Amino acid sequence: MTTSHTPLDAFDIYALLPKRKPQKYEGESDEDFNKYKKDLDKAHRNRDSSLIISIRNERRAKINASAVQKKSIKRRQLRQQQIHQREQRRLQQQQSNPQLPHLPINHQPPNQNAETIPNEHNNKHNKTEKRQKKQRQQKKESQQLSAPVLVVNDDFMNKKRAEGCQCLILQPSIENEKFDFNYIINDNVKLDSDSRNPIIMAIPECGVNTLDLVCDLKYINDNEGTPEQNYLVVAVIVQMNQSGESHVFSNDKLEAIYKLHKSNIINDNTTSHFGSYGTYYANGLKADYKKFGTDLSSISVYTTSKQNQASFKEYEEERKKVNQHFAQANIALCNLLENEDAISMVSNERIIDELAIAYNETINIPQPKWLQNYDSQIKWLSTNVCINAGTRQFHTENDCSMTEITCPFLEEDKCKCHNDNHTTFNFQLSKLHTVPIPLRQGVAILFSGYFLRHRQLNQVQERDIECDCTSFVNFSAYSNRRFANNYLKTLERVCNSKD
Repeated sequence: MTTSHTPLDAFDIYALLPKRKPQKYEGESDEDFNKYKKDLDKAHRNRDSSLIISIRNERRAKINASAVQKKSIKRRQLRQQQIHQREQRRLQQQQSNPQLPHLPINHQPPNQNAETIPNEHNNKHNKTEKRQKKQRQQKKESQQLSAPVLVVNDDFMNKKRAEGCQCLILQPSIENEKFDFNYIINDNVKLDSDSRNPIIMAIPECGVNTLDLVCDLKYINDNEGTPEQNYLVVAVIVQMNQSGESHVFSNDKLEAIYKLHKSNIINDNTTSHFGSYGTYYANGLKADYKKFGTDLSSISVYTTSKQNQASFKEYEEERKKVNQHFAQANIALCNLLENEDAISMVSNERIIDELAIAYNETINIPQPKWLQNYDSQIKWLSTNVCINAGTRQFHTENDCSMTEITCPFLEEDKCKCHNDNHTTFNFQLSKLHTVPIPLRQGVAILFSGYFLRHRQLNQVQERDIECDCTSFVNFSAYSNRRFANNYLKTLERVCNSKD
């Protein structure tokens, strides 16, 4: 298994900074060049992205200042040459015609000892640079980003069992191919998915080392154990209790207001994403495949329409309530995992910070508005409000984050479909074992779509179960691979614009 550990991360600016061999510029002193190489080498060893950018910017400023000085010298030499030639013509005219009045000769011949201006780049060097830049771009485009997964030790699992958690240890089948896992459930553990006790599904780290997997291990315990003592947490399920801080939603109102101001992001047919059905209203960031502008960004926000209507204020209030529900779910999950940064580790919210650093270090490229105004309180880069949603096929996802599924608290007369467990979130652990998690009010699920085959089953939609209740509503959050690739390309363009 190929893994990456902190501080090297799937989203580390350091990994994207060009690592070309330093070249001495003509006119640069040996002392300055050697100092630059020494400082840059030290920054690379420390993997300090900000320092690398700062050192390069400082050197670039010196080179630019030197270039300006050389241009000034060149202009002065040209001016002196022109004055000398003009005075020579006057002397010749005066010698050929002595009757002309004598004009004072007030000039200096060109300074033969002045600094000469070398060619900055010859054609061969330019072609090499272009070829290397193209190769770097192709390499980044084909780069596979690691899927994050939380790692806990044996002491943590024993502690959670003592607290009443259902801890399901999964053993991967070595007969399966990559991304096609069958799991064998331990005989001594029986999962009760109807129980409201927390559930943790984990894989022994030593059990996946033999598989050809690429994942980013996020250690959340103080004491990092050995592979024989560690577990990869692939799913966490908690049941939140409604409190005074919980927001209560109305299915009908939420659906109506989102339908007015947002668009469905999927096609409601069997050829859509793994047979997805229902309606998905998205907020936050997305990959934008249109031609990027002056900010070099191929990332934008999901469009919100009709912002000049009176109902837009009501939509904003509902959107804030959705975000606050995510914040409540994040706290519940982090409390169970005993690490307040657990959601930040698996949602890759640091993308925003890294883009901000790159733009701030670039004077000539403006920051996109979405980057300046982005609200990171929910930790996730994008969220979805799902209405009567589900997928017909079990599948895995090559995402660059874990996925969070949560259900809101509803008004008493709007929650019949939720209470009757008509919709479940199902994990297919093997061909013989499927674990359905009822999507009750207040449930929060954090899982790895990279490891677990999963699907959301809405029986009212798929199996024509009669139900006279209102629409089923749940929320989801994740970062897909296409968004991550656009983030990498944007970050690369911004970083390379300074070279």
